[in-house]
Amino acid sequence: MNQQAQHIADDVSRGVGLLHLRLRIQLQSLIRIVLISLAGFAVTPLLTIWALAEKHAIAGATWWKIAAILCESNACQRPLHPMGDPRIWPAGSIISNHWFTAQATAITDLFWRGVMYGVLVTPILALCLYLGVRAIGSAARDPYLLRGRSLTTDKRLADDLIRRRAASDLAIGTIPLVLGKETQHILMAGTVGAGKTQAMYRLLDQIRARGDIAILYDIAGAYIPSFYRPELGDRILNPLDRRSASWSPWAEINNPAAADRLAASLIPSPSGPNQFFSDAARAIFSTGLRLLQEAQPRTVLELFRLLVVASREEKQRSFAGTEIARFYDPEAGRTAAAIDVTAANYIRSLRFLRADAGSNDFSLSDFVRSADQAIATNTAQPWLFISSRRREHDALRPLITCLLDTAIAAALSLPENLNRRIWIFLDELDSLQQLPSLAAALQEGRKYGICVVAGLQDLQQLMDVWGKERGEAILSMFNTAAIFRLNSNFSAEYMSRLLGEAERERTEESARYGAHMSYESLNLGTRRDVERVVLPTDIMTLPDLHCYVRLPGAYPVARTRLPDPGKTARPKRHAPFEEADLSGSVSAHLRTAASLPADTASASTTQPAPGPQEPPTPDQPARDRPPEQALTFAPAQDGLESFPQL
Repeated sequence: MNQQAQHIADDVSRGVGLLHLRLRIQLQSLIRIVLISLAGFAVTPLLTIWALAEKHAIAGATWWKIAAILCESNACQRPLHPMGDPRIWPAGSIISNHWFTAQATAITDLFWRGVMYGVLVTPILALCLYLGVRAIGSAARDPYLLRGRSLTTDKRLADDLIRRRAASDLAIGTIPLVLGKETQHILMAGTVGAGKTQAMYRLLDQIRARGDIAILYDIAGAYIPSFYRPELGDRILNPLDRRSASWSPWAEINNPAAADRLAASLIPSPSGPNQFFSDAARAIFSTGLRLLQEAQPRTVLELFRLLVVASREEKQRSFAGTEIARFYDPEAGRTAAAIDVTAANYIRSLRFLRADAGSNDFSLSDFVRSADQAIATNTAQPWLFISSRRREHDALRPLITCLLDTAIAAALSLPENLNRRIWIFLDELDSLQQLPSLAAALQEGRKYGICVVAGLQDLQQLMDVWGKERGEAILSMFNTAAIFRLNSNFSAEYMSRLLGEAERERTEESARYGAHMSYESLNLGTRRDVERVVLPTDIMTLPDLHCYVRLPGAYPVARTRLPDPGKTARPKRHAPFEEADLSGSVSAHLRTAASLPADTASASTTQPAPGPQEPPTPDQPARDRPPEQALTFAPAQDGLESFPQL
């Protein structure tokens, strides 16, 4: 209790002492301002006389005043030489002289006029002095930016862009983008419900108004209801959606290397001990595509059967003489089975495609080229929606990644055109596999007019997919960033560093005091610090629809707010998803051939695996075998489990 009372007494004495010191300093400052103002008042009449009177008038009035002082001292007969006159003038004669008297009267009038000026000017001088020293004190209190980025308001940043004529017709919230810099790509990061998707909605509204091309990754049908316009030529790619175009890998193959690119898009190649199996699986897929390129029938069903369902013996015969023949050598043992399992894990995403797809299918490359031609003819430029639903996304992820990567590669194959704009929206980029063409699009896309807009919810998930080094390299290529609320400490810390740092010089105060509440001094000093422009906690506590915006170049960071979506509702013209009839899919054909009950209403991948059946004994290569012989499952081999149910 005594210790607590002592603390309270110390707090009281410290507070009284600080208050006394503050009041004393403020009183001294006020007195100095008053003294300086009075000095200005005293100088004003003299300045008025000096500015408005002639020199000879000032001299005449001065000699008249000297003579008057002498006469008051009973020295009117004292001889004087006024204004250098060699004649002797008694002081009384100067006082009685009309000219000297007139000059004295004129100067006296100017003096009192100066007094009136002083009465008017002195309060203004005092106010200006007060505001000036206050501004100096405020500047000393606020940190002074030496180098690095600063934090400003959205209005100041927008006004700065407009003043420099660098404001684009595109904007995030109230902040316009930098004119012509959209090809340096845009990153939007934020947790669920923070406003990231709303920012993309508004950006898409502006892009549609401009008439630019757009390719959208729509993981949950967020964009199709409001932006899908089939009357403008928009297309959907999603094998589970009734409105989807029919697609097959051969629609993108116009040279042998294209098969390798498709394989790289479908099957990721992680670094480490598993890279061999992924690279081998890629080789199997690309070789299968080339093998069936000229075959009849060339269908996705036959490709799937050959790569996933066929027995090892059949694959050994079919791929004899190719680069992957060694994978099916009888001595390969479990290695071949492991390669097959790796390939099947990703190729299985093709099972939702139409079984008869393979000729005259929708081509992403042709779509991008035709959209580019629409620019030259000034016609409506169609959009492409590559979509999925949450519950089927894991099953479709390899296929969706392959489609997106193919579209990006098609844009990179166009002739260079700095005036073209092809927007690629990758909302929830962390939900995809690695996109092999993304790095090239970010690095070289400016020459082709490619504008990538990527959305992230969790930075750690992106690093898990891409790896730390490659993930950071990808993020570093986005020059414009809009950072909404992030709940992850790791994500908020990274985005805080992404927004930049600043070196500032700040003034510090330190009070020195002694006994008896006698504060002796208040010292001022400067210190330089390097600090974040935006702290991680500032990012983690952002309200909904608020974000920090970083623009390319030396522009400061600003915080902006998006309009309330409830006040600007956009019409929903279409359903986000329309269930497709899967009776013609690869999966349905395989179930029928295996005498399994078909369930065309479900796209689930968790059905029980079929029992082992007798493997086929074909007499000819797989590409020439009749369909009824091609649709059988292979039993488990080398102790590995059979492939999951298709």
